[in-house]
Amino acid sequence: MDLPIGHVPELDGLRGIAILLVLLFHSAQHVFAFGWMGVDLFFVLSGFLISSGLLRCVGRPHFFRDFYVKRALRIWPIYFLLLGVVFIALPPLLGSDEPSGWMSYLLYVQNFAHPLSTPEGLGQLWSLAVEEHFYLIWPVIVFVLSRRGVDRCALALIVAAPLARLLLIATGAPAWTIYYLTPCRVDALALGAWLAVHVSKRESTREQLRRWSAPIAVSCTAAAIPLAICFGGDAMNGTVPALHPNLRAALLTLTAFAGAGCVGYALASGPTRISRLLRNRVLGYFGKISYGMYMYHALIFAAISRKLESASSKTGSLPTHCLRALLEIGATVLVASVSWYALERPVLGLKALLRPRVVSAGPTLVHAPVTQNPLRDA
Repeated sequence: MDLPIGHVPELDGLRGIAILLVLLFHSAQHVFAFGWMGVDLFFVLSGFLISSGLLRCVGRPHFFRDFYVKRALRIWPIYFLLLGVVFIALPPLLGSDEPSGWMSYLLYVQNFAHPLSTPEGLGQLWSLAVEEHFYLIWPVIVFVLSRRGVDRCALALIVAAPLARLLLIATGAPAWTIYYLTPCRVDALALGAWLAVHVSKRESTREQLRRWSAPIAVSCTAAAIPLAICFGGDAMNGTVPALHPNLRAALLTLTAFAGAGCVGYALASGPTRISRLLRNRVLGYFGKISYGMYMYHALIFAAISRKLESASSKTGSLPTHCLRALLEIGATVLVASVSWYALERPVLGLKALLRPRVVSAGPTLVHAPVTQNPLRDA
């Protein structure tokens, strides 16, 4: 049985799990010290979904225009709304100085510029910079190279990223570099891209994909979570030095492969208990609004924490921690839901303007011809 290439509901469930991991990490890091792994799962999902779309559309008219317009419609509305709130609206309301560094966010270089000293509410945007750098280059690679060339390029990036991490460690670079810099994190995106190349070939069966993806997902996740707990979130992102930096670098590789195994199994799992879990409506809904949840949560968490701290002196008690986590996550879901229906979904509807025109030719309908890319068949 060939693998599906269209919408896969299980991937929505994986997105829901990924965003819950990130939110729990930022809300209760002392319990969910491994929650940062949700970002790597997002990277693998992005690499797979973007590459699948590119491979389907290569050779069609307006290949680059359509891709970048669709990405802009998906990413920019919330991104620039958030920047406007943090840099323009909030300083006068809070009576504070305007945060610095706004130019780095406009240029998507915040992960290189100042990942450890971000304005409140923008700490999560480093990962968007990593993905934007990937989006800038990867469509060109897919367009120019043959499918085999894309496969080899993805494999090269999968190998190059861990080497880049080890090189930075060997040269004494700051601890944060291997976590935030794009060359050090591109292996997760490339793993998703590699998976897309092989799935889109339609040569692998569900059983073949399940055979390798399930063991990789289980073994890498089982190895990564205890290591992540031992390191702690601050050591992983470089806020504090790690005792074993090479092991920290290896943990990022484990996490990337764990995400690839989970995505591969979700694509091939068939009617199993895990598949039914991933098709859960709540997880699927969280997956649908996950971008908004990811973008808004840091600002919402900070506002709720300040309110609770000013209202109660028992900020370290367990009930207060639980109440804060429930309020933070609940408020994030609410704001992201409003954003989805009021902003994101209407803007995404503009993608319909990019569909190929249908030209009437008497009693029949003639579609605009699809141009071929001669370089891809080389």
